[in-house]
Formats: sequence, structure tokens, C-alpha cells
Amino acid sequence: MARRLFLHVGTPKSGTTFLQSVWWANRDALLEQGLLLPGRGVNHHYWASCVVRGGRQVDTIPAAGLAAWDELLAEVSAHPGDALISHELFSPAPDERAEAALRRLEAVADEVHVVLTARDLVRQIPAEWQQRTKHGRSQTYDAFLDMIQKDEQARFWRVQDVPGVLRRWGQGIPPERVHLVVLPPPGGPRTFLWDRLCELTGIDGTGMAERATRSNESLGLVEVETLRRLAGTLQDDGMPKSTQRLLKDFVAEQVLRTAEPEKIVVPARAYPWVVERAQQMVAELDGQGYDVLGDLAGLVPGSEPIPGRDAADVTDAEVADAAVAALARFVRHEELQRRRGRRRPPESSLRSRVRHGLARRWTALRARAGRS
Repeated sequence: MARRLFLHVGTPKSGTTFLQSVWWANRDALLEQGLLLPGRGVNHHYWASCVVRGGRQVDTIPAAGLAAWDELLAEVSAHPGDALISHELFSPAPDERAEAALRRLEAVADEVHVVLTARDLVRQIPAEWQQRTKHGRSQTYDAFLDMIQKDEQARFWRVQDVPGVLRRWGQGIPPERVHLVVLPPPGGPRTFLWDRLCELTGIDGTGMAERATRSNESLGLVEVETLRRLAGTLQDDGMPKSTQRLLKDFVAEQVLRTAEPEKIVVPARAYPWVVERAQQMVAELDGQGYDVLGDLAGLVPGSEPIPGRDAADVTDAEVADAAVAALARFVRHEELQRRRGRRRPPESSLRSRVRHGLARRWTALRARAGRS
């Protein structure tokens, strides 16, 4: 039976990819210090989150993933030290399923600790819209903002309403074992997040962060708009899960990324209600007795909007240029693969659809730009 079990449940876009990358890159070194990462990798923890959430999420994972949650618990039960399970998609679990998961965790560890990392809404809102677009959604930024303002049941709030997530995942857990890590504003200490997690788990993480192998980098405003229009084109034929993964892992992460992305911001017209909603969250959290690492007030954005263009102001010509640049990176990527002597797989319908979707969109936009 484990001594302590740390369950990191989110929030998405709060440094979770970075943390998981560091943890898994240093898994053996962490185990030497007594901290176990059960399972075979971050996907194992993702599959476990799907099983815990239940519903249609279970249909999206491979058959081997159906046993992931039980396998993680068995490993934790057999470990005498501390253990860590981490995935941001535990966060939206319904009340009853989160409670059932916590009771199972209590059966394999003397102490269960819940960890939530969080950032202010001014950073989270653009990041969530971008992430949805990477996964194949074609909703405009304005429509997304309108949805989350009017619908408190929107999935955005299932993962970004910090008091709600902590309420669900803190059921029956002493509040001092519910840990909220509030990231500092931009420009704060670069190692803040990693340092706080090391303090919490009692790990000497010196030098470990340098071994991070993955990050979830942001795209620029024009690139996200290009991806959004591409997703809309591909949705004409339906969007299977495999195509969504191709858009995120290949198109977004490799061929659309630029060195100096234009920041996506919360527009001035929406800023007051974002600040008000953040203040409501802090008021709900105050006095709950949770262990707060960082400044709770850091969840409230500054009083002035961050300057930046509206997503609706991106022009067809800008999208066309971004699509051409993406196609050029795609060609260079393929040529590099050949030069490295890698055997090229047969042309897949998925890659073909993405390439032809980009080309068709670029041709149409060039034509429209020429007429303007």
C-alpha cells in the first residue's frame, strides 16, 4: 500500500504537458527517491482518465486502455512509498464518478492528495479555444466567447471552473490535502510550477526540468484561424478521431507553428465579464481551507485588457500566406524524412485529405484575395 498518492487532475493548459514530460523523462530518478509513476506512459494515465469519466470517452481508447485504471491502482497498491497519477482530463469527471475514483484511491494509499494547477482566465480562454481548434473544431473565437459567457454548463467550465473541479475532486478529502497551485502572471519565475510540485511531493528535482521532452506550444492568431478554416473544410466529410489526431500532432504541431506567433487575447468587449467571473471563483475558493501554493489573487487578471487584434480581423490574404508557408514546411518535412532514409508509408487517406484540404483552401483564398 502506498504512503501518499498524488492525483493531479488538471486544469488543461496550466503547464500539464510540461509537468508530465518532466515526470516521465525522469521516471527512474523519481522512483529512486520513492515516487512511483505507475503505468507505461502518459497515455496510460489518459486512458485511466477516460475510464474514470466513463460514457463515450471509453469508446475512443484502445481495448488495452480499458484496464488502465485498474492497472494503475494495482501498481500503487504494491508500492510502499509515494505515487503520482497525472492527467488534466480527470478534471471534467462527473461528481459521482470522481467520488467513486477517490474511494478506490483511498483503498490503495494511506493518504490521497488532489492537486490542481491553474492560471487566470485571460490566459486560459484563448488557450482553450486554440486547443479545441487543434482537435478539429471550427467554431469561431467570437462564438466560443459567446458560448462560455452564456452557458455555465459548457465543457470549458467543467475543466476551468476551479472551485467546481476542486469540489468534485475534493469529496471526502481533508482540505489540507487538496492542493491548488496558482501559476504567477507572465514574467514570473520560470521554474515556479516545477519547484512547487517538487516541494509538494518532497522530491529533489534539481536539473530534472531540463530533461523535458514535450511542450504544448501555442500557435499564432493567423495560424489558428487557418487551422480553423481547414477543420471546417475537413468536416464536410466527417472528422474521425484519427483525423483529429493528425491535425493536432502533425498539422498544428509541425507545419503550422511559427517562430514568433501573434498572441491571441481576450477582446476588450469581453474583458469585464472575464474579470468578474474570475473574482467570483476566488470568492468561492476563499475560506475553503485548501492548501494554496502561490497567490490566490493570481487567478484574477489585471484591470486592463491585453492589447491585440480581434480574431475576426484576420484577412483571407493572411490565411492564404499561412497556408502556403504550412505547405512549404510539409514539403520540407517529407523531404527530410526521405533523406534520412526512412521508408515512406503508402499515402494515407488521412494525410491526403489534410494536404488537399489545405491546398483547396489556399486556392480559394488566393482567388478571393486577388479579387479584393
